[in-house]
Formats: sequence, C-alpha cells, structure tokens
Amino acid sequence: MVLNSDADTEELILRIKGACSFIERYCNRKFAKGNYSDVYTVRQDGSLILDNPPVSTINRICYSNGGWLNLANTTAYAPSYSTGEGFLTLSQFNAGVQSSQTFEYSAYPMLSSLATAINSYGNGWAANVTTGTTSTGYPTSQLPTSDIVAFQYGTAGTGSTQLLQWQSYESLLAPNIWPTKGYYLQYDVSSGILDWYFPRGLRLRVDYTGGFEPVPEPIQQVAARMVMEASRKKSETLGSYSYTLEDLDSLPNSDRKLLGYYKDRRV
Repeated sequence: MVLNSDADTEELILRIKGACSFIERYCNRKFAKGNYSDVYTVRQDGSLILDNPPVSTINRICYSNGGWLNLANTTAYAPSYSTGEGFLTLSQFNAGVQSSQTFEYSAYPMLSSLATAINSYGNGWAANVTTGTTSTGYPTSQLPTSDIVAFQYGTAGTGSTQLLQWQSYESLLAPNIWPTKGYYLQYDVSSGILDWYFPRGLRLRVDYTGGFEPVPEPIQQVAARMVMEASRKKSETLGSYSYTLEDLDSLPNSDRKLLGYYKDRRV
C-alpha cells in the first residue's frame, strides 16, 4: 500500500487495527501487555485460569457478598437502580413522568461523595454509607466507587437496598482458601493458572497485569500479511476495516498454523 497522503496513512492504521482485532477475536485472547480486571468463576478443582497470559503480577483478588452504599426512595413511583462498568443510574416516575440520572464514578471516587451527589439529586432518593471500617481498618466512607459490582439492577421503593461491592479477598474469609502445597512448590504466575484452593463456584474479580511486551513477532507478521492481502484485494467489505474468516482462509497454511498455536491461551 503506497502512502501518498494523510488519508492513506489513516486507512493503513485502521486496517492494522482491524487485523489485530480480528486476530485477538480468533485467538480468544489479548496480546499486548496491560492491566486487566476480569470476573471468573472458581473451577471444580478450586483454581482460576486467567485470560491474557503471560501474567506478570496478580494485583488484587476480590469477592462480593455485601456492600456499604444504601439507597432508598419511598416517594417516587417505581424507583430503580442499575450499575454498569463505571457508572450508576437511578430512575423513577414523578407525577407520571419518568426521569433518570447517571452518576459516573470518575466524578465521585468515594462512596461518601457518591452518596452526597445522590442526595443532592433528590427526586425522592436518599443515600448513605454504612458507618464503620473494613476488616483491615479502612473507613467505609472512603471506599472506592469503582469497586461497586457492575450489572446490578433492583428497585428501592420498599425500603433501603444495599449495592454489592467488591472486597479484597482475605485469608481469614475461610480456612480452606490458603494456597495448596503445590502452590509453593511449582506455582508459576506467568501461566495465568492460580493453583490455589478457592471455594468452587465462587465468583471472584482478579486485577492483574498480563500480555506480551513486545507482541510476539509471529503475530505481528500475520497481521502485516493480512493488511497487505486486503490492500491488494481492494475489497469493498474492508471499508469498515473488519476482517472475516474468508480473510483468514486467504492466508497461507503457515500463518494459520501460527494463529492456531496461540489460540485459546495455549502459550
């Protein structure tokens, strides 16, 4: 592809991003090193298998069985709340008219500041933070809003309701969460396999650093060949810079074997 203008450069960048995105979807993993925060269910053998290896560090492990932010709305009709990745939305009907307000956690970093904002919003809503400290002595009012569990939904018209929040997973939670003997003998964090004994079926959030730096050369080469092949085809379907299995089939068998080797976190 000859670059004669800024538009050509922009198109090339978009094609590269499209190829990289396709390879990651096909291989079911991320390659570039970065910080990840994902929720996993403990396997039957008590272990966790993290995505995006090699894993550099485990930064935090969290569980959720309660929280500290309490919501109530006894005056509005059908009040409800929902949470997403980084925000809380409150909705209600007043005099037959529905309204809602979204609170971005970035604007209210602590539970206490979020509760203050909700109380200022009004519309029947009242919020407070359960007073006290965590088991490690941290004031609950200063807990981060970013630890509120995403994708909650509920109503608040019959009294106070409590939002679930991620809490640091501590050894005193239960006696059987201590790492097994094998952990001390052969544990390798880079594999992304936490060979501990967590209670099976438990949902945990793991914050970790994983991925390659730099991205493996074979992956770079496959992406480059996909971009070059797409440029030669001048396909209309690449106007949106999306790649399909047909584009993969046009690669030589050697490239497809390389992607197969990296697929589903096998290295």
